[in-house]
Amino acid sequence: MIKKTSNYEKCAWPATGIRENSKLEEYDWGYLYVYTDGRLPEFRIEERPTEGEIRERWAYYLR
Repeated sequence: MIKKTSNYEKCAWPATGIRENSKLEEYDWGYLYVYTDGRLPEFRIEERPTEGEIRERWAYYLR
């Protein structure tokens, strides 16, 4: 799920590249922030997305 505010959008994102048919537990997860004011995207691992948020976006790759 992409959460939107007036300044940015954030979505669950793996800290490293993801492979098809892998397990959620194989990755460290955080949020990718995409700013609407032209700043470069930023990945933050300080706050972890819920399993539901991760699966909503990445279910195709995860078993």
